Amino acid sequence: MDEIEETHAERQRLSEEAAGRRAEEPVRARPGGALWEDRGGGALPTLWRRLTLPWAADETEARLEHMTKVILVMIGTVFAVAAVVIAIAWG
Repeated sequence: MDEIEETHAERQRLSEEAAGRRAEEPVRARPGGALWEDRGGGALPTLWRRLTLPWAADETEARLEHMTKVILVMIGTVFAVAAVVIAIAWG
């Protein structure tokens, strides 16, 4: 098994362990106020959860990873909008 498959297997194992813990533990709030088990909403909330969901099993690392992903999504959105505005202004 190569390193990528081992990493994937480890992530899957941690994900399954976290899912088992979530079933037993009470609902915890994310740093942004949304609930871990919150599955409602439309396309944008679903996309946001998918882009910012942390993989880390440790709660501290998960918070850091979540905030890093939030910042990267925001920066990417700003650059995408700026690219469209510049392309329209240029043309």
